[in-house]
Parts: sequence; structure tokens; C-alpha cells
Amino acid sequence: MPDPSADLHFENARKAVAATPGRYRVGWDFFCVFEAMWFRFGMDNILADMMLHPARIERLCWAFTDYHKKVATKFAKVGAHAIFTSDDLGTQATTIFSPALFRSMVKPCYADLVRHCHNLGLSFWFHCCGAVTDLLDDFIEIGMDVIHPIQPYAMNQRAVAEKNAGRVSFLAGIDVQYLLPRGTVEDVARGTKELIDAFDRPFGGCLLAASNGIMPETPLENIRAWLTTAESYGAVKRRSC
Repeated sequence: MPDPSADLHFENARKAVAATPGRYRVGWDFFCVFEAMWFRFGMDNILADMMLHPARIERLCWAFTDYHKKVATKFAKVGAHAIFTSDDLGTQATTIFSPALFRSMVKPCYADLVRHCHNLGLSFWFHCCGAVTDLLDDFIEIGMDVIHPIQPYAMNQRAVAEKNAGRVSFLAGIDVQYLLPRGTVEDVARGTKELIDAFDRPFGGCLLAASNGIMPETPLENIRAWLTTAESYGAVKRRSC
């Protein structure tokens, strides 16, 4: 494993901190455990090894966990307030591998990483695409602070928001697969309001984002409708609270 703790790797972060006094700063450290493994060894190989060579997978999981703990430590030293990492664990319809395998192989590593970040005073932000409703209780149990994106069409956003209000904060994602690229300006404005209504609560817990990268075919006027509606309608909701 490479050593990520050299000061040189964090020089840009240090400059950003110096240039933004009083701002909330998030250290970006994507591709955490599962993604880090299959990016290097191939999806087929990793999924097969989960069944055939579980000891190898557990060793890899802990190796990448140790790597990200070093990154978190350095981000905390330069002045970050949170770590934002990722593992896409779902398809459009279900998890990529079983919740049982997640709990036995991956969850202990995430619990250790979240605990390490909290001990450093860092909040833990987590991006996870796909249908991962069955894993949300696990994410919350180990102390994840912010979850993104609660993917539209793969998850029931309103049901998730209702069940988990007050348990975790959501970086709620506007749909980039269908609504933004294919909807009308009116559709986008309505969808943005529905997203805010689902996740925003009087005590907070709602941040807004795109559910993933905005596709190049997305009309500019739809992006503008999303942003302006989020700002204007979001402000109205906040004042009402």
C-alpha cells in the first residue's frame, strides 16, 4: 500500500484552509474499500473471492481502511471538518453483494474508520449509489453522519426520509438520470420542491446535491431551474421552521 501521509499530498488542502477562514471544509477521499478493491483487481475477481477466498478480501479491506485512516488524520491536521468518501454498493435494483457479506467483511472496517474520524473531530460523509435501502440501518448504526445520494428510482426517497429523520443527515440528490436531462423546467422545479419537502425538517438534516455527475445532454435551463428553485424554495422552507 502507498503511504498517503506525506505533507506534500495535502499542500493544496492547506492552502484552501488558509484562503477560507470561517468556512466548513470537507476533505475529499473517494473510493474507500469495496471500490478500491475492484478498481484494482476487477469486479468479477473480487466478487468471486468474497465467496472463495474470504480471508484475502478481509485482508484487503483492512489494508484500505488503514490507508484512509492516515488520509483522515492528515486532513484533520490541516483543518478539515469532515471526510467525504465513497463505496458504490448497489445496482439499480439491489445491493451488488448480500447484506450478510457486507456485515461480515466490510462493515467492521467502516465502523473502525468512522470511529477514527470522530476521534479526530471529523464528521463522516458517505456517498453510496444504488439500491442500498437494506444497508441504511448499518450505516447509521456505525455513526455515519451524512449519506448521499439516496438515489432516485433505485430508492424510495420519501420513505427513507420518513423512517430516518433525526437519525442521520442526508445530502439528498436530485435525479440526474431522468428528471434533469429529460424533464421540462416545470418538472425540475416541481421535483426539487418534492425533494426538499421529503428531507427537510424543522431541526435540519437536509443538504442538497445532484445524485451524481450531471450528464452532458442536460439542458442548461434545467440546471438553472434546479439551482434557483433549491435556493428560493429552500429559503422559504427554512423561514417556515
